[in-house]
Amino acid sequence: MSLEEMIELLAANVSRIQQETQRMGEEMKEARREWAFETSKLISPVWGYYRGVLRGKLVAIKRMSKDVRREVKILQKINHFNLISLYGVCERNGVYHLAYEFMENGSVKQWLKEKGFPEIQSWNTRIRIALDIANGLDYLHNFTAPAYVHKDINSGNILLNGDLRAKIANFSFAKSSEGGEFSNSSSTTFFPGKKGYMAPEYLEDQKVGPKIDVYAFGVVLLELITGRDAIFVEGGQDVLLSEAVISVMAATDAEYAIGDLIDSCLQVKHPIGYIIDHSELALRLIKLSVACLAREPSERLTMAEVISRLMKIQLDVQKTEYSFSIV
Repeated sequence: MSLEEMIELLAANVSRIQQETQRMGEEMKEARREWAFETSKLISPVWGYYRGVLRGKLVAIKRMSKDVRREVKILQKINHFNLISLYGVCERNGVYHLAYEFMENGSVKQWLKEKGFPEIQSWNTRIRIALDIANGLDYLHNFTAPAYVHKDINSGNILLNGDLRAKIANFSFAKSSEGGEFSNSSSTTFFPGKKGYMAPEYLEDQKVGPKIDVYAFGVVLLELITGRDAIFVEGGQDVLLSEAVISVMAATDAEYAIGDLIDSCLQVKHPIGYIIDHSELALRLIKLSVACLAREPSERLTMAEVISRLMKIQLDVQKTEYSFSIV
């Protein structure tokens, strides 16, 4: 396919998505009474999502009092499996209602705390979730026109569908490369639970670029490995997960301390009874995370590099899990 044909195809897709969103918005206006009752079922107290029904399809409805046209415009332009889909939007009495695809397993943050899922014991599942996030970010950084920075990557904004496939949500703070937005941000507001994900250049100078998403991804990857929050309490003090892990990795006996960092849910038994040693796997993933957390943006990996390394690790894990299954 030539570049001209690709551009024409992308333009056609954008037009189709805009038309579909507009059509569904009209349907939402007509069906407000039908799904308004359903929205009484709050499914995410933190993020304000309600369960609703649109055209017979289960959706997650987000109520917002601020102008959402910018976020809607972004969601109309992007189309990727690992980014949340917007099904429709309407406004009533100054309150906007956005209908998104329903994600049955909630956020990664919630899922990591639910110890009842058998899949939570699988390294392969967690690596696949990390790959989904990386693919979504790579698309935003390199395959959209203009390119976008999400700017609010955290485990609460990564949602899981019924098959535990991850999708990036909440584009309220996304920035594009148009008009110099990839420079300094006028926003200096810190949001509860977000500080543990913020890159040094954003904290210090409010500089915005793709590498702040890479940094935040590195923290989410650590959450998947350790099962801990980005900020956790230890000895009565708030501790940044990224700083704690970097400190461990800087020690001379780092390889011997890896076992203490691994989520206990991942320390599973082999069919014949012994605990499977995953310290080498954990070390590879932690080193990957640390490479995303470099203080200087230029020293961090790109999302394309992250994907390449994760795919190699995933292949090795799948081989290992297969070998255990035939023992």
